[in-house]
Amino acid sequence: MTTRRMENVSVSKGIFAHKGNYKIGKKRKSTQNLEYCNEPWYVAYSETWRRIEQAAENVRSEMFQQVMSNLKSFVLAIKANPLTTSHEIATAILLTVNIRKTRCNDDDASEVRKSQCTMRVLKDWFAKHHDPEDPLVIILPDFESFSTDVLHDFILVLSSYRSTLKFVLIFGVATTLHVVHRSLTYDVTSKLIVQAIKTLSDVLDATVFSSNIPFRLIGRVFQLLTDIFLFYDFSVDNFLQNYKICMIQHFYDNNITFLCCQPKDIKKRISRLNDENIEEIKNLPSIVKYLKTSSEVTNRNDNLSNEKFKEMLEPLLKNFHKYMDVFLIVLRCLHCLVASLPGSPIGKQLRELYTKIYTSNLLASLEYKECLKLLGFLSKEELLTKLESIMKILDTSEDPIVKEIKSTLDSHINTIREASLDVTGASSEVISMDEKLSRIQLKEKLLRMSQKQSRSAYKEAQLDLINYLDRKVFSVHLIRPNHVTGYEIFCYRDENQAKHHIRGSLRAAIHTGLSDPRMYLDCDCCRLANDSDIPRTLPDLSIIYKLHLESRKLINMYDWLQVTIRPMLMFTG
Repeated sequence: MTTRRMENVSVSKGIFAHKGNYKIGKKRKSTQNLEYCNEPWYVAYSETWRRIEQAAENVRSEMFQQVMSNLKSFVLAIKANPLTTSHEIATAILLTVNIRKTRCNDDDASEVRKSQCTMRVLKDWFAKHHDPEDPLVIILPDFESFSTDVLHDFILVLSSYRSTLKFVLIFGVATTLHVVHRSLTYDVTSKLIVQAIKTLSDVLDATVFSSNIPFRLIGRVFQLLTDIFLFYDFSVDNFLQNYKICMIQHFYDNNITFLCCQPKDIKKRISRLNDENIEEIKNLPSIVKYLKTSSEVTNRNDNLSNEKFKEMLEPLLKNFHKYMDVFLIVLRCLHCLVASLPGSPIGKQLRELYTKIYTSNLLASLEYKECLKLLGFLSKEELLTKLESIMKILDTSEDPIVKEIKSTLDSHINTIREASLDVTGASSEVISMDEKLSRIQLKEKLLRMSQKQSRSAYKEAQLDLINYLDRKVFSVHLIRPNHVTGYEIFCYRDENQAKHHIRGSLRAAIHTGLSDPRMYLDCDCCRLANDSDIPRTLPDLSIIYKLHLESRKLINMYDWLQVTIRPMLMFTG
């Protein structure tokens, strides 16, 4: 062992040992005695989160049972069919958003060598251990991760053995059904008889879009969570954890969120508010606006007392619940109408409409107007099918506003059902040669005449229905929640705060760790008297970084790193 003398060289070993506070066997402190457990904001938060967790768990359980039942029926149907000479393979596509990849278990010893992994060996093994009528089920849990060329060859090989073995392919797809057709060529997809079993992405329907959950994500926060969900992990669990973080940010140390509860509990919780809470509620922007415009308040010369304000607050908060109930019902009706239109101008998923309502003026957009035009091209049967689905959605609510919409819509449906498709006589209006019209006047008259062209009774009833839905339903009830009084109590929309806590700020964390390493090392030797202080006890990398911040243009970083890193390599070598 040789020893090398290094003068004026600082050596960083890269690991800084620190004696922490944690001890093996040390019991964790009980969370039952935390001071904030009895705080009003925490009571409201925990109650709401329990509802969300229970709803998500119910959806998971029901979907899992349904998926397994459908898969079982699918495989049994293949088993009942006799072997044929057809080369087509029965294929089930399972749309999932919670794919968990497993690593192979090294303890499982393979009985077949790699050189023996052939279809002939598989065929002989299957014939020896199974009934010839049993299908061989092959599951690819993560379809997108497989090489296209490998899948191409694999399916063609299976197809060539289809006359002697019953194959069932189950693809786990995390995005959309179209990815199968985009990944495989026609000569391969022609060998597959595809059936979509079930989608697991509807878990949001029972949580975010449920009227039983008083807490709401609005603005771009919901879009942030769905973007992370769609472009990163496809995990419902992670989505719910991010959702929980947003809830914590909304409720934490904010006792006015105690009113974020079910309508039946509002009156009781209002009575528990103190004077400080009342003042905070009065200063909410939507409440300030309401107090300025309310005739009940403006007619008074004196200030509104806290007791009178409490009486006024209860119907306002209950009105928000009614607004959200109708909003979600009408949004589902709009989704039912436009989801299957050609090109899907405003999206196929309910979450897409929900996002666009908050992030843009959807009802004034060109995409929405395009949808209204496309609805005018639907056949009588297609339109009636959509309207019947809408009626089922309206049946789920007992709200008087929804009942009124249902009654009017029922009248339109009867008119459309009885309307004739025959075209009535043409318009008799003509343009006389004696009329002296300017070019603009002639254009306007031609436009009016074109609009008065003969239409069938069905076409008239169809246009009346579309105008009613546009002007009396969608434009009235699909209003952004931030236009409703008291929305701040129920809604969270701080995108920057959510992004900071969910995605984190990597650069800021690195800067903090280098400029003040005590934040992470928790040692007294790294304590700083002020931010510009550079004690000699700091790690070498922290010293370099702080000096770099002082004179970044005067430092030759290459030489400096040679001085610090090269001796370290020599020392460790």
